Amino acid sequence: MEGHFAVQVPPSAGPGSQLNVRAPTTGETLTVVVPAGVYPGSSFMVPLPRQPRPVPAAPVQAQVVQSPQPKVYQVNIESTRPAQPVYAEQVQSPRPVPPSSPAGTFPVIVPAGHFSGMRLSVRAPNTGQMMTVVIPAGVGPGGQFAVPLPMPVASYGARSRPKGNAAARRQYQQARRRGDGRLHKVHWGVIAGIAIVIILLILLLSLGGDGGNQGTPGYCTASTSAEINQCESSTPCLASWTDPTINGCSTPQEYCTNCDDSFYWCCTTNNCEGEGQGWCKCNAGAPPEQAASGECLSGGRTCMASWTDATLPGCAATQNACSTDAFGNACDHTSSSPSTTPWCCLDAECEVEGSGWCYCKP
Repeated sequence: MEGHFAVQVPPSAGPGSQLNVRAPTTGETLTVVVPAGVYPGSSFMVPLPRQPRPVPAAPVQAQVVQSPQPKVYQVNIESTRPAQPVYAEQVQSPRPVPPSSPAGTFPVIVPAGHFSGMRLSVRAPNTGQMMTVVIPAGVGPGGQFAVPLPMPVASYGARSRPKGNAAARRQYQQARRRGDGRLHKVHWGVIAGIAIVIILLILLLSLGGDGGNQGTPGYCTASTSAEINQCESSTPCLASWTDPTINGCSTPQEYCTNCDDSFYWCCTTNNCEGEGQGWCKCNAGAPPEQAASGECLSGGRTCMASWTDATLPGCAATQNACSTDAFGNACDHTSSSPSTTPWCCLDAECEVEGSGWCYCKP
């Protein structure tokens, strides 16, 4: 075809691929798209780029010269043949950018072999914790759906040791253990509200029996109004149990588990037969362990048998484990700066919460 040149499709390209080719007339590199129906090894025609129009030369005064003897040139017949197909270089198509996820979520791509309704274990990018999510309806392998980001859990023991002189350290310790003085009124309001809630719970327990374990890990949940009225939610799970009749539950289970991937349940008796009699739906996990006297409320560490802290008034005298005054206040408690939650030292420096000191049970 006049005004065109042939391009042969390389093995790694196909319809819709972009190719870089060099025009045989001008040497210019062109980017072309393989048309539909043209596959590796086939050729398609590409228009030749237009050559720039020659600029006419200025007229020159002619001179009569003696004509030389004509020379005879041999014509290469093969040069008149049509140009051979030009092998093109494939251009890497840009990778499509995945759609962005809504704010407060992160995207999850469904792997092969997983479909709607199946569970996936994913790691949250903001906290690093593992999450179990369910693939929503209409999303198959290779599809994407958004998962809400979990809220980060504050760590009260991660604050580093304050820099500066001893006065600055004392100010930091007092503010950390008793709270900022500007918030004392708010703290007392919170304490009063908690006291009212505790009183109401005590009244409910006295009227309703032993139903206070509703929602506690390792205890049965009340699923009907009759169970709630009969306080069956106070039934604890067995600490260790098995059920060979259920797939996945033949190995020892601890308290409330989801061993058969259905829902959280546990055995309450050795025969494990009958819902509400031998087994029950329950709150996931094991019952929380209560700190013993002289132990930290969190972290499982134990107070020093005897300690002092000369940087705080009232604590320079020797203190025994998690000691308090007659009213249950800590050694640095004063009327102007209350310190009502007992604490103790874990080492001689007694400066960093969780490693040097902790709140404790008297």
